[in-house]
Amino acid sequence: MSSGKGHYSPATRFGDLIFVSGQLPLSEEGGHDPAAPFERQVERVFRRLFAVLEANGSNKDSLLKVNVYLDTIALWEEFNPQYAGIMGEARPARTVVAAPGLHFGYLLEVDAIAHVAKAGA
Repeated sequence: MSSGKGHYSPATRFGDLIFVSGQLPLSEEGGHDPAAPFERQVERVFRRLFAVLEANGSNKDSLLKVNVYLDTIALWEEFNPQYAGIMGEARPARTVVAAPGLHFGYLLEVDAIAHVAKAGA
C-alpha cells in the first residue's frame, strides 16, 4: 500500500510493534471521495487500516491502540456503534478526538499501534 504523495510510510515496524500512519477513507480504487456518507467513510478507513496491518504481519486482534480523529465530536454517537461492529471482540485501547479540517475534507482519520500477530493468529 502506497503512502501517496506524503513523505512517510504506511506503517513502520519496531521489534514486534507496528506503528500505522494515519489512514484516510479513500475509495476502493484509492481515489478521493470526501462526500461519501459517514458510514461508508468508516467502513473504508478500517478496510484500509486492516490492509496495512495484514501487509505487516498483523490483524485487528493484534491492535494495541487506535486513535480516531473525527471532523466533529458530534459524529461520535454514529461512529461508536459502527466501530464496535467492525471490531467485534477486539477491544484495543482507543482515543477519539475532534479534529476539524481533516485532509481533503474527510470526516475521519485513523492511526494505530499493533503487535505482530503470532503464526496462525
